[in-house]
Amino acid sequence: MSSIPEPYELAHRFYQSLKAAETISPSQLVSHQREVATTFLEHVDANLPFYRERLAPIRRANGTYDFERWPEIPMLTKKDIIAEAEALRAPVVPEAHGKIVYAQSSASTGVPLRIPNTQLCGMAVACASWRHLENHRVDWSNDLAMIRAQATSPPRYGRQDGANARWGPDWLAPEERGRRHHLSILHNPKFQLKWLAELGPVYVNTLPSNIVRLARAAASASGPLPEIKGFLSVGERVDEAVRHQARTHLKAEITDVLATSECGTLANQSPLSSGYHVLSELAIVEVVGEDGTPVAPGEIGRVVATPLFNLAMPLVRYRFDDYVCLAPQPCSSGHPAPLIDTILGRRAELYTFKDGSFAPLALSFEEMARHLGPCRWQVVQTAKATVEVRYMPCPGETPPAPDGAADYVRAVVAEEIAVTCRPVPALGPGFGGKFPAFRTEVL
Repeated sequence: MSSIPEPYELAHRFYQSLKAAETISPSQLVSHQREVATTFLEHVDANLPFYRERLAPIRRANGTYDFERWPEIPMLTKKDIIAEAEALRAPVVPEAHGKIVYAQSSASTGVPLRIPNTQLCGMAVACASWRHLENHRVDWSNDLAMIRAQATSPPRYGRQDGANARWGPDWLAPEERGRRHHLSILHNPKFQLKWLAELGPVYVNTLPSNIVRLARAAASASGPLPEIKGFLSVGERVDEAVRHQARTHLKAEITDVLATSECGTLANQSPLSSGYHVLSELAIVEVVGEDGTPVAPGEIGRVVATPLFNLAMPLVRYRFDDYVCLAPQPCSSGHPAPLIDTILGRRAELYTFKDGSFAPLALSFEEMARHLGPCRWQVVQTAKATVEVRYMPCPGETPPAPDGAADYVRAVVAEEIAVTCRPVPALGPGFGGKFPAFRTEVL
């Protein structure tokens, strides 16, 4: 490789440090994380009175921090960010962190959030992404197709080459990097498949629900299918049913991440399993019960995160609606970070059983298609023991058999419930392009 262009020397050094962190011990990784967290907390203490009382449980008299008492810090919620937006924004950030940039949440759980961030934080997240994809043997010379909510989305960090910017590590020569193409996720899946086929061999960055749409369209397509080198998914839960659709109908594997607009990427899928390595180098990620205390590996808990490189709007112990389960054993790859065994998803996408427990529904897309054909559908829990299958009829297609779909959903839930099927005039993704197969109104 040629010498690193000067603007990207820092990114390359940071990337190399992330690669090196994969080979250290878990205790060394914790020590490194606490060093970064100390610098972060010193900035918070110096610039944000909002956190003065909140950080009192871990602040020692000598100015150091007691990380063993970390769970005693009150959790931050989305309501806090909305109500205290100005108080959470740092009046100054170190010059080395670069300009302020903004990230906006998808509003899938309510009011969208606009989070100020820094170029340095964007660089750190980008480097973690490059490490993740390199571990999955991604070939940067292939093009990348981004099918997302907006037709264009300029990167928060990296070269600004216009609509067809090249992707991959910025220090690589242009001829080693494929081009980035953009398409709105609102296009119908048949059009998306045609567009992808015209690009040639390509990686596809899109939402899991759109991967299913593409796969279902490919299952009934008569023309040539695109050559998809792999899906780089983000934004929604990926389960085995989604992976099966991608493998069966598009001959492609899915590489997934756990990420949020507020805190960036928090965990990356292991190259050796379906588990996710927590990005301990960039954030303190906890899995907690409803009282905010850590749950044991194997138990379900909510994600709480503290991104350590966002000094523009520091978020200390920010609680999400995402539920996960930590693995009881470390990853077989030898990676030192904690391993998330299962991502259950957001509470609004988990079925609530009569006893109050909740879990994702393992719906088969083939089975739903057997009863509803190519109709777009969504299963909605409207009450504790009531479910509605909403579907959008397709003119000219074989009429759906909703009774069969109702019987199938009842069998999946495996407890006595009332299931009705209702045709609707329109059914589609919300803001951000998200469209889960199941959602609940019982919260």
